This record gives sequence, structure tokens and C-alpha cells, in this order.
Amino acid sequence: MIGTVGTAREVTKEKEVEQKVRNYTEELKELNNAKDKFFSIISHDLKGPFNAILGFSDILTKEWDDFSEEERQHFLRNIHLSAQNAFKLLENLLAWSMAQSGKQTFNPSPVDLSVITNDMVIFLRDQAEKSRSRSLQQ
Repeated sequence: MIGTVGTAREVTKEKEVEQKVRNYTEELKELNNAKDKFFSIISHDLKGPFNAILGFSDILTKEWDDFSEEERQHFLRNIHLSAQNAFKLLENLLAWSMAQSGKQTFNPSPVDLSVITNDMVIFLRDQAEKSRSRSLQQ
């Protein structure tokens, strides 16, 4: 009888351990999916500023003499703004990484969304103008 009770306890403990392993495995899968989604979002967010930097610098490199000084300054401002946006995204990613590793505490601060929105409107308007001017040239 004692052997049967001991065996039943061992089987029960094994089942508990198996359930814990299944739970941990499921939790790890969810965390991995969240990480993948996070990196996908970050990659997408970084593509915008880098596309602008590459696009505007490519235009200036190949067609510098075709533009007025004012137009060149406009392109350079867009390059600078895009570089700043990419840098901010990278800074935020680094801060998030440090917070996740416990090397930095989380100290949220207010953000003026109107400034960010205005910057994005200007950026997107410039992108639309660039696209429109290219289609008119063709």
C-alpha cells in the first residue's frame, strides 16, 4: 500500500511538472511572438526615415545642378529631419532594451503629440510632392 501511494504521488508530481513545462513553453511562444511583432514594427518605423534619407540624397547626388539653391536646401532639410527621426527611434529602442534588461528604470514623461503629428504631416507632404514631381517628369 505504501508503494502504491508513493507511486501515485510521483505520478501526480510528474503530471504537475509536465503541466508547468507546457505552461512555460506556451508563455515562451507568446513572448517570442511579441518580440517578433515588436521587431517588425521597429523595422517598419525605421524604413520610413531611411527611405527619405536615401531618396533625397540620391536625387541630390545625381541631379544637384538641376535644382535651385532653395530646392536643394529643402531636400537637405528633409534629409536632416529624417535622420533626426531615425535617431530618435534608435534612442527609444536602446532605452527600451535597457529597461527590459533592468539596467534602466522606466520614467515616462509627457509627449506633445501635436509636434510629432506636425513633423509627420510635413514629412508625408514632402514625400507626396516628391512622388508627384517624379510622375510629372515621366
